Amino acid sequence: MIFNNGYVYIKDYNHPNSDCAGRISRSRYRMSNMIGRPLKKREVVHHKNKDRSDDRPENLKLLKDNGKHNKIHGKDHRKYKISYKDIEKLIRNETINLTELRSRLMNKFRCSHMTAERRISDYIDNFEVWYEGGNKFFKVITR
Repeated sequence: MIFNNGYVYIKDYNHPNSDCAGRISRSRYRMSNMIGRPLKKREVVHHKNKDRSDDRPENLKLLKDNGKHNKIHGKDHRKYKISYKDIEKLIRNETINLTELRSRLMNKFRCSHMTAERRISDYIDNFEVWYEGGNKFFKVITR
């Protein structure tokens, strides 16, 4: 299983929806099995509880296209109200690199890469920041 932006992938070289490396998201794989046919490229599998790793059949819904999916998430995608406290909760007492922090923000708030970067920049003074081996690391400053 491979996790990518919250999605779980499996390998099945024989599945019609798998890519050239044999990967297919578990949610698309399960939906395909549930309806008894491969999914069309434009079809989207929606996670009702917004947890991309929760691929239980009762949590999945097949949508005709991304337009329908955007309507469901319309309010979520318009404005991102991410506070310092939200970022602090994602970091907890860990030391975390920029890539992981950005990924956690994107998964939690369903925001873009750039929105995550802007929010991190907004609150950068509240973190201990250092570079190590070409990576940027963050830790919450304890006061």
